Amino acid sequence: DGTSEAKLSAEWINAVSTLATPDSRRVLMGFIEPEDDGLELWNIEHDHGEGDVPASSIADLGRADTLIKDHIFQLCAERLPTAKRLLLSKVIARLETAEAVLAGLNLINDSENPSVPYDLRKAIENLFLKPRDWKLYTCRPKRQRC
Repeated sequence: DGTSEAKLSAEWINAVSTLATPDSRRVLMGFIEPEDDGLELWNIEHDHGEGDVPASSIADLGRADTLIKDHIFQLCAERLPTAKRLLLSKVIARLETAEAVLAGLNLINDSENPSVPYDLRKAIENLFLKPRDWKLYTCRPKRQRC
């Protein structure tokens, strides 16, 4: 069933991530590289949280290596297939920096569906809006160190 497949995929991604070798980094980055077919373990376009595992693993790579982080930011300016664009927006959100959100703005595209990926929208809200109550935001600026 779909739940078992998602769990198996998540375990596989975690195992690849744990290896921390150049080959394992190449496999993980293949999920967001435009010219790479990557490994289509699930349909991220209709994903219900399964993309969180590769996104977190790729974000961890970016936090650990400035060159990878810069490459992730550069990918935001590329024309990507929908699944890779959505996964990249999850990566950007998990990096949780103003620099990442700024790069992620390049993922906004009125000709795509969704034009603003959900995870990017949430990252923008978290960066610029101050939470007031549960799921409510006020338009007061949030103090940021940029």
